[in-house]
Amino acid sequence: MMRLDRMPHLLLVLLLSLLSSVKSPAQPNESPERHALAAYTGIYQWSDGHFLSVQFWPELGPDQLCFFDETGPIRALFASGNDTFTLGPGLAVPKPVESEISFERDGTGAVRSLVSRREGAPPRSALRASGFSVAPVSFRNGSTVLSGSLFLPAGPGPYAAVVLTQGSGAQDRYDALPFAWFLVCHGIAVLSYDKRGAGGSTGDWQQSSFIDLADDALAAVHLLQKDRRIVSAKIGIMGASQGGWIAPLAASRSRDVAFVVSVSGPAVTPAEETLDFMRNEMKINGFSQGDVDQAATLANAAFRYARTGQGWNEYLALRKAATQTEWFPYMGLSDSVNDPQWTFKRLTFDYDPLPVLASVHCPVLAFFGGHDLNVVAEKNRALWKQSLDKASNHDYLLSVIPAGNHVLLDAETGSIVEFPKLQRFDPQYEAELLQWMTQHLPGVIK
Repeated sequence: MMRLDRMPHLLLVLLLSLLSSVKSPAQPNESPERHALAAYTGIYQWSDGHFLSVQFWPELGPDQLCFFDETGPIRALFASGNDTFTLGPGLAVPKPVESEISFERDGTGAVRSLVSRREGAPPRSALRASGFSVAPVSFRNGSTVLSGSLFLPAGPGPYAAVVLTQGSGAQDRYDALPFAWFLVCHGIAVLSYDKRGAGGSTGDWQQSSFIDLADDALAAVHLLQKDRRIVSAKIGIMGASQGGWIAPLAASRSRDVAFVVSVSGPAVTPAEETLDFMRNEMKINGFSQGDVDQAATLANAAFRYARTGQGWNEYLALRKAATQTEWFPYMGLSDSVNDPQWTFKRLTFDYDPLPVLASVHCPVLAFFGGHDLNVVAEKNRALWKQSLDKASNHDYLLSVIPAGNHVLLDAETGSIVEFPKLQRFDPQYEAELLQWMTQHLPGVIK
């Protein structure tokens, strides 16, 4: 049996975020180390025409650089020397070294290219792609100030655009970017912003409802509508995981949203999705049915207290009884009546997405992973279909990626335990997204 206490740190953070919505710290002011690493970030192009991106990905740590190839491969970069990094055999596995990347600079000291070397294969070079740009943006939703980045394609505009909504926890503008960065290479602008209370954004997501978060996304849409470089009638919203609740909610509240793209967006309440994940993850890692039932009883008691303010002593008794179990430390359930997680659960955990989906009339593309233990593919796909049909929305595609996990990486089981060893986004995801965009934004995709 796989013990939960052997899970890598980043996976524990993911588990805590899903089960308890524990707030991770906001990004500090940029350190000298991060500033130096930022020189490598950007879009590069291989000699065969394919693009790759080097960017920070907070899922692996606040200053962790990652390599994203548009054909699928994804790896963390581990510094090994001056302008040199190694890549391991899996996403977050450093050893044994699989390949090496060296960045090359021009006469001014600016990074101009990279070279990838792998034993038994000729070196591959990629030039920093020209014409692409990124600029900071700031906009407001009431008293909340959201900070983000606008990524613009090469070539003349105006451009269609996508606003990215983030997943659970204190995610910043880089968390969801791997799902959409390649759209910039194919002619679509992307605006990604720090969730309220994360990065440079004010406010507190733990004190916010999903409507608040949806209105943040709409504020981003309205910002783009005022930008002459953007086609105001071709701005969509794209969200992954929790963002898959937020994107359709925003579209249901405004006809300014031209389309919705959801990645692993649930059609059930956050409470039900959390229980689905907990049960599936525990079962696949060998915990007994008794353990699963005890954990679910404790979680339900926590949800009940958050909803009603009643049953605190009952919850504490169940919590105390579970403290000696292997799984308890990773539930993230507080013994403090003043913990902000209770407010967040009260505001969000009974959110029902079905009436919202039944009010979405714009084109919709939704992806589901066949190995997703959080958002069970066929269960949630059927509910999306039922609701979109109820809306008489005939322009939708609900696609299941058979090998995909919750973030559409090719997986064997979908368990967070195997996450560090995974190697790539499923190529079907990018291919279908670009094909759908080509059909719905004619003349835009390159």
